[in-house]
Amino acid sequence: MDEFNYTAVTAAGKEECGVLSATNADHAIAALKMRQLKNIRIGRRLASSFHLSIPKRDISSFARQLSILVSSRLPLDACMDALQNQTAHSRFKVILASVANDIKRGLALHSALSQHPRTFSALFCAMVRAGESSGNLPEILSKLADYLEKSEAIRRKIIGAMLYPAVVSCVALCVLITLLVFVVPTFQSMYLEMGKDLPFLTTVIITLSALIKDHWGALGICAGLAVVLSSLIIRQDAARRFWDSIKIKVPVLGALSLKSTIARLDRTTATLLAGGVPLVDALRITQHALGNRIIEKAVGRIVAAIESGKSFGGALAVESVFPSLSVQMAAIGEKTGSLKDMLQKAAEYYENDVETASTSLLTILEPLLIVVMGVFVSLVLVGLYLPLFEIMTHVE
Repeated sequence: MDEFNYTAVTAAGKEECGVLSATNADHAIAALKMRQLKNIRIGRRLASSFHLSIPKRDISSFARQLSILVSSRLPLDACMDALQNQTAHSRFKVILASVANDIKRGLALHSALSQHPRTFSALFCAMVRAGESSGNLPEILSKLADYLEKSEAIRRKIIGAMLYPAVVSCVALCVLITLLVFVVPTFQSMYLEMGKDLPFLTTVIITLSALIKDHWGALGICAGLAVVLSSLIIRQDAARRFWDSIKIKVPVLGALSLKSTIARLDRTTATLLAGGVPLVDALRITQHALGNRIIEKAVGRIVAAIESGKSFGGALAVESVFPSLSVQMAAIGEKTGSLKDMLQKAAEYYENDVETASTSLLTILEPLLIVVMGVFVSLVLVGLYLPLFEIMTHVE
């Protein structure tokens, strides 16, 4: 997401300035209009390369502790001062001090939090706003903390599951580079002294070794440029849509990516609905937190269909990207008046499905990576010793 500086006029006629995160300028303006702001002026903000994000566990802990303090009837500014003094994260302490000062100036909590979009997401601010409007802020903050903790737990499981394959891949790459840079040149010198024609596999390995050893600087620069160029290309809307389309269509992994995104959509929407946010507003907020342009566009079309009078289930059924189970559960929840509960159950189903499938996939992937690593190392070793085997055969 990009950041936008904005200036606008509130419903009370006061000027409000701040920073907002959004995928583009249109989404930023739409988000500001949802807050009943007028005379909106925005400009893209240059992001700092040295920005350090606040850990998610600190934000969820903040929501949990604030819920407890608010429920004890402490004034909001006193709650913020207490949390500011308690946090150990220096940057988060500065942010909470800024929020506390804004509250003392008369800003509502959600407005004060929205001044720090890199730390407090649109979802976070919308939930807080709903809690302030309904007078049920402690319960909303508690639900928000539950949501953040659950999301962080899922993220940690995914990272933990991918750690072993990543380590094995790095070890394999280091072993191959070590063989090519340090071991192969020794054999190359020996074979040059012998003056014999080398087998094709040995020639390829020696050529690759010389390429890495003699041009490692140029190869490193090319790799760095490739990474930078790829990151620039993927930021283009067309390239991002193409990549996101591949992510949900590729065999096996595509299904996992799609289910994970649907689970995020259902859980986030259910959390917002539980906080009292209207369905259309909840979908608009969730739309920008999915990380997949294809599904984000589909949610945008669903919002437009609902605003034109269509039911949520009916609008969902038109979009082929959504699994039939997700459509059916949403339709049932809408008819029975328990939409948030059905979306919550759908999210849990897909999260469990993704976790089970990921575990099974990694169970197969781990030994497969070891086999692949063994094959590459064996090819290098066979290529190195092949001339010696041929010499021994001729001697016999």
